[in-house]
Amino acid sequence: MIAPAPVLLVDGNPHMTAMLQRFLTQHRVDTQTVSNAAEAQALLAQHAFGVVVTDHFGPSDEGLALLRYVRQTVPTTPVILMTAFGAPDLHQHALTEGAYACLAKPFKLQDFWAVVRPALRGCPIPEGSAT
Repeated sequence: MIAPAPVLLVDGNPHMTAMLQRFLTQHRVDTQTVSNAAEAQALLAQHAFGVVVTDHFGPSDEGLALLRYVRQTVPTTPVILMTAFGAPDLHQHALTEGAYACLAKPFKLQDFWAVVRPALRGCPIPEGSAT
């Protein structure tokens, strides 16, 4: 599968972005990576992305701020929020703010793909795919 527009991966952990980028490349999905929300906003102002996958970035809430930015500037772009803080209120808050899905770290790559693949296709997320 080749996405019409690449996936933007936003995470401060270079090992995480490298792993996800390798995985998506194996599935023939073009990706671009950045390490923070400010870099992501700069890229989003210049390029179209099929999906944005962002870390929550802990207490700073950079991920939620990026989610709001995407909802305001390119509202049709699905945003998937990843978090090591798998609190149900955070997930609910992100979904209320317009996140396509939330994934609690650590997650299996198959679970990641089960969320990213329908987002790339413009389909609703299958029931039970978001954790």
